[in-house]
Amino acid sequence: MDHQTLGWMIVIFLVVVFLASKKRSRTIPARSKRVAWAKFILDQERTQSRNAKRLRMKDYEFDHIRPFSKGGTHDPHNIRVIPQKENRSKRAKMRSFWD
Repeated sequence: MDHQTLGWMIVIFLVVVFLASKKRSRTIPARSKRVAWAKFILDQERTQSRNAKRLRMKDYEFDHIRPFSKGGTHDPHNIRVIPQKENRSKRAKMRSFWD
């Protein structure tokens, strides 16, 4: 193996190590939050009567359907809105669907 090939192998190795060590941000992007909130409001309007209580955003939190700690993404399809109490009481458990 010549020096040039060895040099390129080292560069590729370092790039792979750098990319693998990059941490994922736990912050849900605003776009994903907007899409999840809009879906939640539409679902609430469909299921509740006209006299339903006014929804306050501070009573709800954004949650990953497939937990972030288990490889879930911030994609809008993986984000849902649930009551704050429910979100705070649960752990990062995988549903049997994801097993």
